Amino acid sequence: MSITRAQVEQHNKKDDIWVVHENKVYDVTKFLEEHPGGEEVLLEYAGKDITIEFLTTQHSDDAVEMMVDYLVDKELVKEDHKTFTELQNEAPKSAVPAEGGALLPVVVLIFAIIIWYFYA
Repeated sequence: MSITRAQVEQHNKKDDIWVVHENKVYDVTKFLEEHPGGEEVLLEYAGKDITIEFLTTQHSDDAVEMMVDYLVDKELVKEDHKTFTELQNEAPKSAVPAEGGALLPVVVLIFAIIIWYFYA
């Protein structure tokens, strides 16, 4: 039996949290207190698609493997499937890292070291 995104959205309370990741539905209610990033992260995305946030946040291999334990015995209906590109287009720009975004802090740090070296 398949479920819709609208049905997932109904599971958005602290005692009932479902999320969508890569078009699969997960019940992460029991993981709420164990989540290393804190329960507020899961509460913020309760009833929503977490694909972009999950893939752009560093998660261990263990975290990825643990997800199977929370998989709901239902598949998201095909009509509600979304590609990664569709999700990126829907996400706030702050949630989607720009190409080369990690390089900027390194450049700023190097520049600061050079200035410190010559002016200290």
